[in-house]
Amino acid sequence: DNNMCEIIDGPVCDWQPTTGAIFSPKDVRDYSVACAVAAEFPKEFELDMVRIKNQGAVGSCVAHSLSEVIEYFNSVQKNDETEMSVGYIYGNRTTSSHKGEGMVVRDALKAIQKYGDVPKENFPYNIEIPKAIEEYEKVDDELYSVGYPYRISTYAKLNNDNEVKNALMKYGPVVMAMDWYNDMRVKDGI
Repeated sequence: DNNMCEIIDGPVCDWQPTTGAIFSPKDVRDYSVACAVAAEFPKEFELDMVRIKNQGAVGSCVAHSLSEVIEYFNSVQKNDETEMSVGYIYGNRTTSSHKGEGMVVRDALKAIQKYGDVPKENFPYNIEIPKAIEEYEKVDDELYSVGYPYRISTYAKLNNDNEVKNALMKYGPVVMAMDWYNDMRVKDGI
């Protein structure tokens, strides 16, 4: 079964972020992974890379990262290289009260735990809200059985760097949200 972890606490800043990821509010019901902390971390640790997808100008970054991680676990666990849908995750707001652009990370995790994701060929869209929700609602009943095998079994909150490192080494990729500001740039790949 697919397992995913999320870092829920984001940085506190005075600037307005431009990201589509909406940090999950604190919730006492969050399952927290208290990973057994390694006495010493290796100097280097490398996972197989997930595919990098281009979200364009759509606020679907959470859906992009979750579809990539589902692909990773499908490949590792089932030797299944199927490309998964971003739009099916982005349009599925059945577990969320947020119906605007972007996604609340925990709500997206709840949705893929309950509904899964579908192969991209079944729902090839990367479109903005509200159109993504409208397209999802047109096919949610017929695609439910297609997405069901691509569900995650669980997800958990990671509280600190050591828990993230342990989760990466023990389980694989984790999903994290961070604020991204207009003045942040990629330079020389960094």
